[in-house]
This record gives sequence, structure tokens and C-alpha cells, in this order.
Amino acid sequence: MKEKNTEISARIEEVIFILHTNPNKFANALGYSRAQTIYDIVSGKSAPSYDFFKRFIMSGYSVFINLRWLFTGEGNPIIEETYYESDLPIIKRSEEHTSELQSQ
Repeated sequence: MKEKNTEISARIEEVIFILHTNPNKFANALGYSRAQTIYDIVSGKSAPSYDFFKRFIMSGYSVFINLRWLFTGEGNPIIEETYYESDLPIIKRSEEHTSELQSQ
């Protein structure tokens, strides 16, 4: 189970990177009063809960981030049709960033 937590933690960390934000701002956007929940998820200390995913969907990020990828790691993390037409900064997943996340 720890391995599964690590995998989803890495994907959530990548979401934060893709959205050009940080754990504090991400937590705030999800409606958390403290960022500790996000730090615990990203570090692998705890698994994301139903509440986390509900907040993620309600935040509107699921319009840009592929939930199938977030849950399973399959597919592309970005829903390109909406992401590239939005006001979010355009970045592409780089091999360097992916390998950096995997080495942590």
C-alpha cells in the first residue's frame, strides 16, 4: 500500500507543478485552512482521501487535469483541449521534471 501512496503522491506533486503553484496555494484553492494535508499527501505520509478528491473536483482543476491519470497514472496528465485554452501558464511535462520526481 505504501508504494501506491508514493505513486499517487508523485502525481499530485506533478499536478502542483503543472498548475504552476505550490502546496500552500494549492491547499488554499482546494479550501483547506492549512496546507499540512497537502504536505502529508505529497510526502507520502498519508493517502489522499475522498474529501481531497471531492475538493479537487469542486476546485475546477479537473477540467484541466485528467482524473484517470491522477488515479491510475495512465494517459496524459493534462486535458489539452481545456488546459491550453485557459489562462493557466502553458508548460509541458519534461523528462527532467519527471525523473526529478522519481528520484525523490
